[in-house]
Amino acid sequence: MVRQLSLAYGARGVTAHLIAPGPADTERLHRVAEDRARQRGVTPAQVHDDMRAESPLGIFTTLGQVAWAVSLLLAPEADAMTGASLMLDAGRRRGLP
Repeated sequence: MVRQLSLAYGARGVTAHLIAPGPADTERLHRVAEDRARQRGVTPAQVHDDMRAESPLGIFTTLGQVAWAVSLLLAPEADAMTGASLMLDAGRRRGLP
């Protein structure tokens, strides 16, 4: 879809991008972990550890990293880029975007 948008609107000077973070270290993630922990009968820390293990880097994406990606796309130098997908997932996705 991002590629199609870039083709449709590129002639007007509009660029289109996708920022695709993996699980981000947010309040929502902590609520999800608490719900899963209750369902599984484990601690939220164990759920966090299991989720971190899904990444080869063993980390969650941070809000700062998402903000960095947004600022990157807003920089004047990003005018040469369109139809991009920035995967901020710490290596979770194993296939092509």
